[in-house]
Amino acid sequence: GGRPVSASQPMFGSNLSRLTRRVNKIRDQVVVLENVKSMRIFSHSHKKDGTGMRHFVKKHLPTLKYHNPSLVVVNENKKNAAPEVELEYADGSSEKLQCADLTMDKILEDVIVAAAKNDKKETVSFFGKELRI
Repeated sequence: GGRPVSASQPMFGSNLSRLTRRVNKIRDQVVVLENVKSMRIFSHSHKKDGTGMRHFVKKHLPTLKYHNPSLVVVNENKKNAAPEVELEYADGSSEKLQCADLTMDKILEDVIVAAAKNDKKETVSFFGKELRI
């Protein structure tokens, strides 16, 4: 079964190349949220302003959970809720980040910056960029 592969046709195509580049990019960006105890994600599945949040949950959340094994993540899909992330910090305080109409990378950046601010850091590294906060 299957179709024959000729020498002129790549066996895996560009999808593998894109996936490899993405994995390498994410692997190089280890995101440790030391002072974040839990993250509640409020999203809805069909509204346009939640597209970035859906992509964040699919693409960035597994990496965040991998590098932060003690992080408690609750993903709530509510029909009428605006997309947002609520961070609960180790000191007991919490913060809500509005995520409507944001890209998945901007949501990740906002989470990293909020966690760094709570941890009293002045700069944070994000995908090879040094951000002053």
